[in-house]
Amino acid sequence: MKKLVYIAGPFSPSNGKTMKENTEFAERVGRYAQALGYAPVVPHSSILRQVYGDDALEHDRIEGTLSTLTLMMAIMDSPESELWVISDGLNELSSGTQEEYNIWLQNREESSITIKKDWQWEREIREFWLEEMRKLSEGQYQGELKEALEGK
Repeated sequence: MKKLVYIAGPFSPSNGKTMKENTEFAERVGRYAQALGYAPVVPHSSILRQVYGDDALEHDRIEGTLSTLTLMMAIMDSPESELWVISDGLNELSSGTQEEYNIWLQNREESSITIKKDWQWEREIREFWLEEMRKLSEGQYQGELKEALEGK
């Protein structure tokens, strides 16, 4: 079974980016986690698509926050799970991300948390995919591809 990773980061435009931009960035971090073999959970996508209601309405926002915190706490209960945190360029956390971080830290070891500035995540993800492309161009995946196609 894959290790769960909860992606926490800004959603609202308090960091100068739109909700859509913040969601897309969190989803990129989630795709990176997936490529590394994790099972990522990115609540931003559900919030943006109003799964928990309209974030602009106070009641829906409160209920949505409770839903995402409940989801995070369920993930936190998995022994091998991790919290990946996206901070802004000044290493500051949005209020929601700070709340998620605090709850996680009260219940789990700090070693289960990875905090990086948005530009650090971007650089790490870019380097990862460049290395994957290099491996692909050098044929390092030929054996794996052949086995996959043969159903081994």
